[in-house]
Amino acid sequence: MMQREKGVTPFGAVTADHLIYTVRRGWLGEKSQHDIPLCHVTSAELETKRHPILGILLVVVGLACPTVDPMGILIAIFPLTLAILLLWGSPSVRVNTADGDLPPAYGLPWTRPEAEWFVAAVNRRRHRCIH
Repeated sequence: MMQREKGVTPFGAVTADHLIYTVRRGWLGEKSQHDIPLCHVTSAELETKRHPILGILLVVVGLACPTVDPMGILIAIFPLTLAILLLWGSPSVRVNTADGDLPPAYGLPWTRPEAEWFVAAVNRRRHRCIH
């Protein structure tokens, strides 16, 4: 059995010689796993995907809800919560291989530290293949 550098993250796991890359489409989308030899990985990148226009629009809607209806404060919770998530941003991990680019894997906003660890671990292990 292969030794793992650290536990499994939402983005996958890095072993001594393989990358198990978990692709999740969107926050609640279906996922697929790819088992890739680390020597075939050319790069791993992390981006943050934000939606500022939609987030600001939802803030405006959320702030307007209490003025329309007395229950508006309860109704405003949903657009304001969604606005916070959209403005916070979701981590997007992209793994490129010698065989071609794989689709990006998206995580929830609070999974950014795990995405950072995953990308660093892939790049650290990948450099061992090169040298």
